[in-house]
Amino acid sequence: MNNNETEARELTTSPERLRELYRSAIEVHRTVAAREVHRTLANNPNTPIDILQLLACDRDEYIRFFVARNPSTPADTLEMLAHDHAFVGSSRTSYVRGNVGLNPNTPNRILELLAQDIECSVRRCVAQNPNLPIALLRTLAQDESVRSSVASNLSTPVDLLRLFASDKCEFTRRYVAENPSTSADILEILSQDRLHTVRTAVAGNFHTSASTLERLFSNCQAIGNSFKNRGTMISDLAKVNFQATGFFDPDIWFQEYENFILAIAKNPNTPLHILRILNCYPTGPMLAEALQNCVARNPNWNSN
Repeated sequence: MNNNETEARELTTSPERLRELYRSAIEVHRTVAAREVHRTLANNPNTPIDILQLLACDRDEYIRFFVARNPSTPADTLEMLAHDHAFVGSSRTSYVRGNVGLNPNTPNRILELLAQDIECSVRRCVAQNPNLPIALLRTLAQDESVRSSVASNLSTPVDLLRLFASDKCEFTRRYVAENPSTSADILEILSQDRLHTVRTAVAGNFHTSASTLERLFSNCQAIGNSFKNRGTMISDLAKVNFQATGFFDPDIWFQEYENFILAIAKNPNTPLHILRILNCYPTGPMLAEALQNCVARNPNWNSN
């Protein structure tokens, strides 16, 4: 990264200097370094609006891609980019107009247009927009291909989150469990989900009640007692119903189990008596140290 690109990236760089960087890069725009400066300017929220408008017309799709997600890009420029069919990367999932759908400044009429886009990746971006009108969220909730994105939106109404809690798609249920807007009673239901990924998300949600965390911890202990270590895992598999734990892959179960128990240790609603157990939890040295660090940073531990 050269000095100009570094300056273009810094949020402390003045608008006047950002304008100078744009102009100086125009003279050598065909060089890689100059193109990177313009891409960085397109990404900087302090870049002057007139420069963002110029960058929105650049032939480099990455530059337009970054302008489309810039929170300072004006509505009329976003409206123009909403009709941009270019994408970045090779997977055809990151579209310029997808970033328009994500941008909190995008007008509702443009969001309504993009909500009907032929590309589901664009519709998913719209579904994640924090300023999306409730009516449009409800419409997108009927689209199975983007429902999980609606479940992750902080503005999604509680009645939809409750409905999604029993969705057949694992990702939808997990995003409901991760959503800070999900109520404690819905998290209680999800804490009994058959999949560990959903239960781990519940354990990490700060709205999860102490009683639910207690049950999740009991679940953790039961799993831990069934699998003492990786060396005896195969013989233990013959004694317990492995799939009943929600950990379906024997080769990676321990890492996932770690995420589960660490989420409980981090949650500020975890009861003090459980934190005391976790602080001295009988496990390997690396996990034990990680648990102690999480417990030490837990506000419930520090307040007692």
